[in-house]
Amino acid sequence: MMHLPDVSDLLSMPVPQTVQEHFAVIRLTLFQCWQALGDGKVVKHATLIALTQACLTRLEALEAQERLSLCLGGVQTIRVHRFSRKPQAEELLIHVPSGYLDMARADVLFAFSESVRCASLCLDTLEHCEGEPAALATDLMRRRAKAWQAECLLALRATYAQHGLPWTPSLWVERLLTRLPKGLASLPKHLRPSSSASRVARE
Repeated sequence: MMHLPDVSDLLSMPVPQTVQEHFAVIRLTLFQCWQALGDGKVVKHATLIALTQACLTRLEALEAQERLSLCLGGVQTIRVHRFSRKPQAEELLIHVPSGYLDMARADVLFAFSESVRCASLCLDTLEHCEGEPAALATDLMRRRAKAWQAECLLALRATYAQHGLPWTPSLWVERLLTRLPKGLASLPKHLRPSSSASRVARE
């Protein structure tokens, strides 16, 4: 059964009081969104499901090796970086805006679509980190991540229509869908996903 997008779990969480609590809730928010999308509970969209499943698989593995970190504040949107504290042990850093949790609690469209944008950045950054031929320059990765976000919003809009619910997006959603009205198909062909989202299905 498909479930409409829901952030009730996020709303029921205690407001974090310490930096560590803040990091824990941010991590839980992202992973819960990826899990819900990857399970097909939010939208029936094979490409989005594959992307979020791939992201979960890769990031859970990094987390188990203590190679995944979060940083809070100093950016306006989520950024993803790679760094290395040990030889041949690349790590991934997800840099999150200070107001991210408030935005995720207030706007379900933001919560899910921003998690998809983050998933795209993570997978492309990991590919670049590992030196695979599909590596993209940073600005191109960000363009593709925005198109993934638009793709998610289009899928969510279809879900709302399927359930007869009013679609009342914020101004930022309208602006993004004006820029990228076809989601991933709005990108030049060479920027459209070909390996990141599908790799997990082959492994």
